[in-house]
Amino acid sequence: MKIDCIYVVCHRGDVRLARILVASIRHWHPGIPIHLVKDEHPGRFTTREMETLWNVDVFQTDRRHFGWCWAKLEPLFLETGQRCLILDSDIVFAGPVLDVLEQCEEDFVVCPEDAANPRTNWVKGTYYDYEKLGLMDPVFTYPGFTFNCGQILARTGILKRDDFRDLVTWEGMLPLLKHPEVFSCGDQGIMNYLLAKMAQTNKITLGKCKFMVWPKSKEAAELDMNRVKNGAGYPFLLHWAGLQRTRFKDMVLRELLEHFESLYYQRVPFGAIKRRLEAFMFFYLAHKRKLRVRAGGTLARWKVRRQEHAIT
Repeated sequence: MKIDCIYVVCHRGDVRLARILVASIRHWHPGIPIHLVKDEHPGRFTTREMETLWNVDVFQTDRRHFGWCWAKLEPLFLETGQRCLILDSDIVFAGPVLDVLEQCEEDFVVCPEDAANPRTNWVKGTYYDYEKLGLMDPVFTYPGFTFNCGQILARTGILKRDDFRDLVTWEGMLPLLKHPEVFSCGDQGIMNYLLAKMAQTNKITLGKCKFMVWPKSKEAAELDMNRVKNGAGYPFLLHWAGLQRTRFKDMVLRELLEHFESLYYQRVPFGAIKRRLEAFMFFYLAHKRKLRVRAGGTLARWKVRRQEHAIT
């Protein structure tokens, strides 16, 4: 079934990766509409260059601040019935991925991860605590697999914001999980639960397709850059979730990232200079986030020690 458009979710700290993703999409699918879903919570940023030179536009949302992962839900609430692919920014198309996905007919299509046992620490820390979820929803049945939410093929207009009323608080500055003791990783846990639940009750159809490959996998290790450069490519995308580094030279499959970044800046006036400047900004913002996380951890530990000292 034909895919109408692609949504790319990005923020100030990963817009460099979004440019690379857009260049890879345009390389394999020149005519597909691409919409940027911008999260300005980490700070405002411009995408005018991308919009002008790479024929993309910005998806207009009532909210500008989303926080981790929540922006990718916004296209789902459109009432237009679009068939769309919603992507994180740290992704690259290694070939004509849409040709594979357009063979799928289901309302939602995900790339499954085999996880036969829902009670493992991996499932608990990455998706949900199955025991606690069973207390919250005793009739829920584990579907036998999980999926990363960074790449989902969806039909808009099926899910409503009201479907999340018991799971997400929308009223504050940022969306928040109502049950962080049950669900993990922002939207990922609740989407694994909600889509499986709705499929089990015949409210949606949920398909599985192996269209994503982890950069550290065996399939990725066998990737031939010549095949990418000569236009043959591969029928999958790669997702660097959890594998980002402050410098590209430290990232697995850096050749693929650098290849499409080079293609992106071929369209940009003074591209070589701008590429170096953006690489520095990416490095700076990544280090700034790390320092903030470390400072937060140090402050939390100091508060704990202070409380313990006060008790004694």
